[in-house]
Amino acid sequence: MVQLYVRLTIAPDRVQEITRALRAVMSRARSDRDCAGSRVCADVENPTILHYWEDWLTPALMDREIKSSRFSRLMEVVESSTVPPVLEFRFFTDVRGLEYAEATRKV
Repeated sequence: MVQLYVRLTIAPDRVQEITRALRAVMSRARSDRDCAGSRVCADVENPTILHYWEDWLTPALMDREIKSSRFSRLMEVVESSTVPPVLEFRFFTDVRGLEYAEATRKV
């Protein structure tokens, strides 16, 4: 699994516009069967900060997306940030569930 994470700070008068743009990008990602999920939200303490995530099943699929026109559109939206944005590619090598917590607590 690979997660794309973006944090933007948007001028207050553009928050709705940029949120709509992110939702359009997100909608195209969600329509791809290889996308495990995507979401956008505003920060609770500062609604001018927007958070955006996409989850892709493999690094190769993320690489494909980086080369896509949809990703180019996302980068155009990212340029709307009034401060340098955060853009991270998070590579997950292992996922564990409740059994991990239970085993750890027994030690």
